[in-house]
Amino acid sequence: MKLCPHCREQLWQDAQMCRHCGRRLPTRAAAAGSRYWTLPRVVLAVLVIPTVLGMGLLVGLKVTGGHLAETLAPEAPARTAPAPAARYELAEVRVDLSCSKPAWEQHDGGSWSDACTNLLDYCIEVTCPIRAIGDEAAEGVVEAVMTTSDGTEVRKSQRLRVAPGGVEEARFEFPEAQIDAPVASVLCVPGRADCTRVACDVMNTGDAAGTASFKVTYAMPDQPVLVQRKLVDLAPGQTRTVVGDFEGGRPPGEGRCTEMGDSLTPLVFPKPL
Repeated sequence: MKLCPHCREQLWQDAQMCRHCGRRLPTRAAAAGSRYWTLPRVVLAVLVIPTVLGMGLLVGLKVTGGHLAETLAPEAPARTAPAPAARYELAEVRVDLSCSKPAWEQHDGGSWSDACTNLLDYCIEVTCPIRAIGDEAAEGVVEAVMTTSDGTEVRKSQRLRVAPGGVEEARFEFPEAQIDAPVASVLCVPGRADCTRVACDVMNTGDAAGTASFKVTYAMPDQPVLVQRKLVDLAPGQTRTVVGDFEGGRPPGEGRCTEMGDSLTPLVFPKPL
C-alpha cells in the first residue's frame, strides 16, 4: 500500500491514478529525474554565485586601485615657457667732434704792432691774451686773423696751454702785411678744447625690458685708450643712443662700442665723420 501524494489516502502499490481524488500519480522515473536535476542545480548555484561575486570584487578593486594609483602618482612637471629676456643689438657707431667746447676766452682784446719789422721787411705782430675757462687747464688752438685794407685775409694758428684761471699770450707774426696796404683788422679766435664724441645706437630685440651695460672707447695713435662705461635702460623694441664724450680726444682715432662681457661683436668706426 502507498499514500496518494495529493489527498493522502491509501492506494494499491501499482495504482497509477488515485481512486479517491482522481489525480495521476508520479511515476518512479519522473521522481528520479526530479531528484537527479535538483542536486546539480544546487551545486552549480553554490559554485557559480561566489565565482561571479569574486570576479566582481576583483574588478572593483582593480578600478579602485587604478584610481588610487593615479591619485598617489606624482604629477609630471609642467612645461614652462622660456622666461622673457632682453637682448641687445648695436646698430651703428659714429665718431665726431660735437662735444668740443670753448676752452678759453679772449682777455682784454687783441693787439698788434709792427714790432717784428726787421730792416726793410715789414711785419705785423699780433698778441692774443687768452684766459682759461673753468677750474681745469685749457689746451687747444688759438687762431689769429689779419685782414688788410684791400681785403686780403691771412690766418695763423698756435697751440697753447693755459693753467686753470691763468692768462697766457699767443703771439703771431704776419710778414705778409704790406706797408702800402694798411691792416684793417686783427681778430683773435679762441680755440676749442679737444673733445671727441663716440655714439652708438643700441636696440633691445628681446621680449623684456632690461638695463644694458656698454663699454665705449676711443683710441688715438700712440696714446692710451680712453674708456667709459655706460648704462642704458631699454624697453622691448626700443632704440637709444649711447654716448661717450672723451676730453682730449683728437682725430684721427678709432671709436668702439662693446656690451660688457663681450656678448656682442664690437662695432668700430675708424675715422671721424
